[in-house]
Amino acid sequence: MKAFLVQQPPLGSDVAASLSIFIATMSRLFCEVSEGRKIYSISFPFTVRVDNGELNFSSRSGILIDSQMSSLVLSLVNTDGVLDATDPYVFIDPVLTAMDINQGAWSLLRELMLAEDGYVRYDWDTVRVNGHLHPEHHLDLCYSNASTFKVGLPRQLTRADFLTILDVDTNCHYLHPSV
Repeated sequence: MKAFLVQQPPLGSDVAASLSIFIATMSRLFCEVSEGRKIYSISFPFTVRVDNGELNFSSRSGILIDSQMSSLVLSLVNTDGVLDATDPYVFIDPVLTAMDINQGAWSLLRELMLAEDGYVRYDWDTVRVNGHLHPEHHLDLCYSNASTFKVGLPRQLTRADFLTILDVDTNCHYLHPSV
């Protein structure tokens, strides 16, 4: 979010990844690294509007997300121990302080905590390739070890190919068992 709010492209060797947002019926953030060998995508839980050439973001419930609001919410989730605390007051106190600065802070944080992340990663992995157990080209779905699974692909995907798989407004792709 910060990268899109600032709208200052990094220079030359500072570029580690390419970020893009796709907004339509579904909204997704894409991150492409290693010249397309890995393309990550997550649900983008914000509304984007362009006004006078500038991007404006708001939550699904209409809360404006400017630089101050994004910093406020980031400080809540990055505060040491807040999300790991067993005492709820360790979490509540910083939220109340944030709400003194901006009343929408709790609503936005709650919305983000309840949002489905929809994590999908395209992986072109020549190092760990192992037949149908770990195909060279595959999609990794869900990122925790408890729920992750892999879907093999017959060829390399571009970001455009990946987008058509995820875009609910394009024709469906089909899975079939390996032979």
